[in-house]
Amino acid sequence: MANSNSLLSLVFLLLLLFAKVNISTATSYRGIESIRRNIDSKKILREIIFDLGKKMKMQISNKRALVDADRVAPGGPDLQHH
Repeated sequence: MANSNSLLSLVFLLLLLFAKVNISTATSYRGIESIRRNIDSKKILREIIFDLGKKMKMQISNKRALVDADRVAPGGPDLQHH
């Protein structure tokens, strides 16, 4: 009796594991099914790195524009300051 119960439970588990499960498709709020797309992750990563590189270069050039080595005080140093 115990062997038949364990055999039935084993068969049931195997059926569950190997059963074909339908893949659920996501739908948008408009009721249109979403389209599966092949996404090239390497291309996306390259674009992100390229954009970050451009942003870093822009930040460095902006810092250079703000820090001018030829800047002097209009009236010279204020002797009474400090």
